[in-house]
Amino acid sequence: RRTPSANDGVDINDEKIHRVFGCELIQEAGILLKLPQVVMVTGQSILHRFFYRKSLLKYDVFTVAMGCTLLSSKVEEQLKTLREVIFIFHHMYLRRKKLKMKPLELGGQQYTMWKNELITMERFLLKELGFSLYNVMD
Repeated sequence: RRTPSANDGVDINDEKIHRVFGCELIQEAGILLKLPQVVMVTGQSILHRFFYRKSLLKYDVFTVAMGCTLLSSKVEEQLKTLREVIFIFHHMYLRRKKLKMKPLELGGQQYTMWKNELITMERFLLKELGFSLYNVMD
């Protein structure tokens, strides 16, 4: 069966690169958040399940990885707050873009935008996966 990304004309190697990138983001965020490995694996499984249903052309891997990290911390009962996840992903974003490290202002415009994106993505992940998350590893 072809993935939605392949149906949209995304090369199979490009899809693989983007999926691996998403998994690397989740792994790095999990380490920085001091989460157990099982949380990171759950997040990576959620990411793969999501992109088996939705196209990479329609959803940003970075935002999906951020949502998967938050959601997997809840599923595995190692809860991290929205604020913690946003701050870690913001730090990772700045470092990957080689931008000056500058703290994200809590309640600022950029923080609010990222918070709204994260909440929306988490809800969308839950909806797309039919709220079925406890059998992720089966």
